[in-house]
Order: sequence, then structure tokens, then C-alpha cells
Amino acid sequence: MLIIEGADHLGKTVAAKELVSMAADVAERSMIKIRAAEAKSETAEWEDGVDGLCFTYKDFPYPIRYAHMSRPNASFNFFEDYRDILSMYAVQDRFHLGSLVWHEDVMDEAKLRLIESWLAALGSIVVVFYTTNEEWYIRHLENGKDELFTVEQLLVANRKYTDMATGTFTPQPRVDFPILVDPENGFPFPTPAQLMAILDKWLMLLFPLPRIG
Repeated sequence: MLIIEGADHLGKTVAAKELVSMAADVAERSMIKIRAAEAKSETAEWEDGVDGLCFTYKDFPYPIRYAHMSRPNASFNFFEDYRDILSMYAVQDRFHLGSLVWHEDVMDEAKLRLIESWLAALGSIVVVFYTTNEEWYIRHLENGKDELFTVEQLLVANRKYTDMATGTFTPQPRVDFPILVDPENGFPFPTPAQLMAILDKWLMLLFPLPRIG
């Protein structure tokens, strides 16, 4: 599970869908390699040539898909219900960190560590988008439209995600890739190289795990 978390309107959904597209591109090239290997009666293992990734045709391509977690309703259990949403091959737009940002007293450290252990067993990584340029973020938000939250609520949420990304949140969640978004100071939307680094890391974690589905 590749989880994309972070403040609103910083490009999470665009990045998540781009990662799915990039994974499909790697998979398409892998199938060409697979067919070539089968035609030559070669061994199953081969090198993809994309940043040194190496798979076997029995384990790749994975059925990578986009998933989005909507705003939880009143009956949502901020522990057990996360287990029902777990999906090994999903690029997940929002997941468990929202419980620490948008809700009070629904997630303690014990529950957080258990959820993180479930995620680790699936070869998951966590990406957090944030910005430290609040003046730019305010202008960015005011130019857009958000019907659920006020600008002030989104600023508060971004500060919490910033603390997570910089390791100062309590309880500090696992964050594998903090992504700073600040176009005015040289940190625009993640580059293809950054996204490929995220994808590479995730696929390398998935590779040794048993295939599901």
C-alpha cells in the first residue's frame, strides 16, 4: 500500500494517479520482457532496466490501482475499520494520518503502532505532502474552492502534517517520504524523478512478499 497523505490542495491526488500511471508503464515494459524471455525459453528472472529494478514474471506486474478514502462517517471505527480498507496494491489517497489531524482523541499511540505494523506487513510506505510557506498557501487556497473546510482549518491541518513530515508530531507517525511543496522557493510539485524514487522504494518492498490476488 502506497499511502499519500498531507494538506489539501498540494497535489496529493495528482501525484497518486501519476504513480499508478507510472506503475502501469513499468508493468507494460515488464510484459515485453516477459514475452521475450518466454520466446527464448530463458529463465524467469530478468532486469527491468528502470533504476535497477529486478523482478520475476511470476511476481510482476502487480495489480496497482488508485484508491481514495472519503471523509469518515459517524460510525467509522478509527482502528478496526482501517484494517478493512487495507489493500496491498493500492495507491491510497488519504488513510490513517487523517485521524490525527482532523479528529480529537480517536487515535492513540498504541493504535497507531498496530496500524503501522499492519502496513509494514504489506510492504507499505507513507508519503506526506506539506508546505512551510503559509502566505503562498493562503493565496493558493483562496484561488481555489473548498466546500468542506475554511482556510484557517486547512492551515491548522497543514501545520500538523508539517510536524509529521519534520518529525516533531506527537505521537510521531512513520513517514517515509516528506514532500515539501513551495513553488515560490524552488519546491514545486514533485518531479518525475521524485515520484519514481517513491515508486522504486515501494516496489522493492513488495517484491519479496507473497503475491496476493
